[in-house]
Amino acid sequence: MIRSMTGYGSATNSGDAGEFFFELKSVNNRFLDLNVRMPRELSALEIPVREEIRRLIFRGKVDAFLRWKPAAGAKPLCEINVELLRGYAAQVRSALCDEAAGAPADLASLLDLPGVVTPAGMEGDMAPIEQAALTVVREALAALDSSRASEGRVLVASIKERLGALEQFRLGAEAFKDEVVSEYRSRLSERTRELAAALDTSADPARIELEVALMADKCDITEELVRIGAHIKAFEKLCNPAQRNPVGKSMEFLVQELLRETNTIGNKARGLKAAASVVEMKAEIEKIREQVQNIE
Repeated sequence: MIRSMTGYGSATNSGDAGEFFFELKSVNNRFLDLNVRMPRELSALEIPVREEIRRLIFRGKVDAFLRWKPAAGAKPLCEINVELLRGYAAQVRSALCDEAAGAPADLASLLDLPGVVTPAGMEGDMAPIEQAALTVVREALAALDSSRASEGRVLVASIKERLGALEQFRLGAEAFKDEVVSEYRSRLSERTRELAAALDTSADPARIELEVALMADKCDITEELVRIGAHIKAFEKLCNPAQRNPVGKSMEFLVQELLRETNTIGNKARGLKAAASVVEMKAEIEKIREQVQNIE
């Protein structure tokens, strides 16, 4: 199923390892831009968490947040070097001016100094924490995937509607394409007669037909209309509900091709009907582009 790049998912899990909360927010982006934030003591889980996200999300800007509240009585994951902390604190106080010598140092800043806080060496005890954390990550990802899939269905429905309208305009252009040459022949014949009358001479019918033939070749839009029809069918194939691979970039390419062919028709075919049809077709393609920009 086609996914949107916009969505939200969250999950909470409580157990012996503590309480975990994980949430993800995603918006559209050309590539996968993944930002994961979690407590420093769980930094070893960042790579597994990223791998879980990458297995499900291929495009979009994703912000992920993992919060953890350890269970009561849980063993600490970090150790504080008390002697080193006191040494840092003494240095800070000695650097202060005399009147502020008794002021306490900022504890949070001291804890960030090198060597003050170190891992507690609890590799064996990390297994249940990692398992609980990845469980809540998968649950939140499932919620995000459901959100993105739901919006994806809305986007696909809109795209299909626009493709149907575009096909109708294409068929309309098929109907009047021969009129372009006929109108040119009439205009050329009329101008030739006027010029011949002004010069008191006669027009060469063979030369007129040659000019008409050359113009017919230049203003023929059959090839462009055929390609637009092929692009529409390719688009409809990408909208298949069974599609799971990312299709956003392929759709973006087809939008560019549709616009290119439509612009060529506008340059070739002259007249009010052709101009109106080109405007309508470009309007529908732009609507499709707006939806495609949010598809994974």
